[in-house]
Amino acid sequence: MIESTPHIVLCILLIAIAYQDFKFRAIHFFLVLGLFICALFILWFYLNSFEEFLYTALFIGVVLFLLWIYIRIKYNHVEKSFVNSIGLGDILFFFAVAPLFSLKNYMLFFISGMVISLIFYILFKNKMKTLLIPLAGILSCYLFLLIIISFVFDLDLFYQPISIIAFGNEHY
Repeated sequence: MIESTPHIVLCILLIAIAYQDFKFRAIHFFLVLGLFICALFILWFYLNSFEEFLYTALFIGVVLFLLWIYIRIKYNHVEKSFVNSIGLGDILFFFAVAPLFSLKNYMLFFISGMVISLIFYILFKNKMKTLLIPLAGILSCYLFLLIIISFVFDLDLFYQPISIIAFGNEHY
């Protein structure tokens, strides 16, 4: 029971974040903080170390820095701020879920999550009342689905390397 309790709390927080982001296009700071604390607890429970989180956080920092450079070059003026291009809640969400993954698995989550968000935008852009994409909400739903799949099929989609079998060869 102690092993599943943080995952239950995590799922409740993910559902709350998804609800808020889809409804209000904003998420409450304390939900993200709770998600981060819960994720750190799960990381410590499984690995007894925070080292993996530091690598993942560094990856997020590099991606955000490169995004900031891109936005500065594209808009070529100060009025278009970085936080107006991507929400602060989305940035905090990236860091909050980072402890749940190894670096390679986070990269897979991040890239596939961006593709899912892009598909969501393409499918629903005509039905959306605002141009803001509920990125944290979409990623929350995606992460919730990954947790359910992980429990149902007894897979570790978070810390163990995910192997891809292509043409009979196994690649990591």
